[in-house]
Amino acid sequence: MTTSVLVPTHRTTPAALARVMQAASLASDDVEVVIVDNSGDARKRDVVGGLAGPRVKVVCTDVTDGVANAQRAFDESSGQWIQWFADDDFILDSGMRHLAERARTFADGDGTVAACGGFLVESRAGIATLRYEGLDADRGVERLLRFVRTVGPNLLFYGVLKRDFVQTYMTVLSMLPFSLSYHDQVVSTLMLAVGRLRSIPQFVYLYDLGRWESREGSISVDRGYLNNAGLPPACDRILWLMCGLEGARLLRSRAFAGLIGAEGVPMAELWSLHNHAKLRADPRGDGLAGTPGDEAAAALRAKWCARASIEADEALDDVAGFLRDCGVAKADAYHEFWSGL
Repeated sequence: MTTSVLVPTHRTTPAALARVMQAASLASDDVEVVIVDNSGDARKRDVVGGLAGPRVKVVCTDVTDGVANAQRAFDESSGQWIQWFADDDFILDSGMRHLAERARTFADGDGTVAACGGFLVESRAGIATLRYEGLDADRGVERLLRFVRTVGPNLLFYGVLKRDFVQTYMTVLSMLPFSLSYHDQVVSTLMLAVGRLRSIPQFVYLYDLGRWESREGSISVDRGYLNNAGLPPACDRILWLMCGLEGARLLRSRAFAGLIGAEGVPMAELWSLHNHAKLRADPRGDGLAGTPGDEAAAALRAKWCARASIEADEALDDVAGFLRDCGVAKADAYHEFWSGL
């Protein structure tokens, strides 16, 4: 078995059921499909339970959070390569066959950490195409530069990923004091630092933008993560400061020096510059006036917008201090984790 298609699913709509059934149809001698449903809905369990077969594993659990559901799907899988499949997306069957065939040819030690093809991005405005170029470059800093210059949502997670790397980033995510919406961006920097992404032109993944397609929807999602993490909504003003410092700390860390090597330093500098530009471009203050901590968050943002770049150590001290002043219980844990890598 070379490739595992993992389908952590929660939604109970007819559309979601149709997508889960389509995922089950991707199973073959080279592809196993693992469906883990945590909806707690008895009718859905009956439907997805009927999809089980020699190459399709179905697990129904109690209601859990999304991270736990994804971890269970990963734990139940056996493939050397992991393809995540969201229950509002779609994969062309022929593309999956091409991907599985190519995955067999990727040798251990050749520097390949993932592979992806093209993406169709669905929104109310229509269908757009997205394809990453240059992510198979030998130098990590060149791969990161091509990534940050790509206009569109971050879809690197919807390529096929080497199992060892998935285990690495899921371990990192499980250790974070807070689960926040930009962490897919932070993990993508680690992916690009660790290895190359191969191109598979025949593979196409259809991604539904959903709430991410509008500014209103994106801000709502971001602040939903902040609320679930016990952080004040004013943190939205400094999201890109946090993203920049976290990615830079990760790339420079002792913990990942063996995987990243000497390129961690220039990649950290590039990541900081990229997120510094995003911090300057958007105050993200919509509806925040008068909320707890907003004046302090605005002042912190203004301080770093005036700087030439984000200095990760000082920015970490500032963010942790801001969280502490806002009464966030895990403020010290946040500083300890990111300073201790």
